[in-house]
Amino acid sequence: MSRLDLADRARSGPAPVDGRVNWEPFLWLAYLLLLFAPLTWKQTPEEFRTWLFPTLISLPLFLALYRRLYRRRWQLTLVDLLPMALLGYLLTPFNPLGFTYLTYAAIFAPYALPGLFRPFLLSLALVALHAAEIVVIHQPSILLTVVCATVFIVLSCVNGYFKVEDNRKSAALRLSHEEIRRLAAVAERARIGRDLHDLLGHTLSLIAVKGSLAQKLAARDLSAAIREMEDVTRTARDSLKQVRAAVAGMHSASLEEELTSARELLELSGVAVSCHRAPEVLPPETETVLAMVIREATTNIHRHAMASRAWIEIQHELGSVLLLVRDDGRGGATARGSGLAGIQARVGSLGGVLEIDSAVGHGTVLHVELPLDHRAGDSPPSLTNPVSSEAGA
Repeated sequence: MSRLDLADRARSGPAPVDGRVNWEPFLWLAYLLLLFAPLTWKQTPEEFRTWLFPTLISLPLFLALYRRLYRRRWQLTLVDLLPMALLGYLLTPFNPLGFTYLTYAAIFAPYALPGLFRPFLLSLALVALHAAEIVVIHQPSILLTVVCATVFIVLSCVNGYFKVEDNRKSAALRLSHEEIRRLAAVAERARIGRDLHDLLGHTLSLIAVKGSLAQKLAARDLSAAIREMEDVTRTARDSLKQVRAAVAGMHSASLEEELTSARELLELSGVAVSCHRAPEVLPPETETVLAMVIREATTNIHRHAMASRAWIEIQHELGSVLLLVRDDGRGGATARGSGLAGIQARVGSLGGVLEIDSAVGHGTVLHVELPLDHRAGDSPPSLTNPVSSEAGA
């Protein structure tokens, strides 16, 4: 992926997060409460009907415009904002707080115009037109209305700008992490290719020479030919071991890299992460299993837990290593998923124990204990508590 592709994707905004409800568009609708502030005023039945019915009629139009603007927010232009602003100006003669719709035009202005200066100027233009309108229609409390409209519209514009910048930076950061991982994978494949080329080129040449020599010796010195063939067999076995060692990196995972990836994933999801790892060196197969457990656990926290904090701890005890992954999310695990089943099999293959504690409303705790002097298949995998989609989707 080129740098231009990365830049285009970053400008297009963040990708949706699977399995998580996006509450942002619903939270923004809280501004609509301003429209019904006249309910707290003293007014006659005629005055009540004068502002309430037009306001209720305008709401379906607003919701349709709002849905369209939010869905297309990363591709908006200035023209897309005009219907929302027009709706606010049309409602103002009936409802003094009709400028509420202008705040939504100001919120989406940073999506349609680059930077902060241009959206800010647009917000001031919206305020100026609104002020001119209420002067022309002789609306009461002109100064108070203008001040309130200015504050809400300008603050909405600034809030929208910072939201846009935050989303774009998060998207660019995520894309840079993806590019780093891709480049690391390319470099690793290139290294393995070079190693295999050097290893197999030398070994196959040696086998070819010894095989040819054994063929020539077979007619006059059978014992020497047998020794050469034994050397060929030994060389082939040694080469097989070296090839397996060279490609082992393709099937193992680095614990440090997985901890870094877990922190990046959860922090991008708004989850504060605390990681602690004891400094002792682990066997490669143990490190790989722990890395895969951390990967699956953090993916489940990211997708399902709705947590605000998470903790990952790796400790060493006499003859074993302990992994603890917990979060303060919704908990309430009730079913086992395929992801956890894979972890369970990996842990069991090293004679380890996997435990899950997931009380409703108290988050999920995943505990793994692996013996350091294990033999594969010493004990079957176990799961002490049932697990929900949160723990194993």
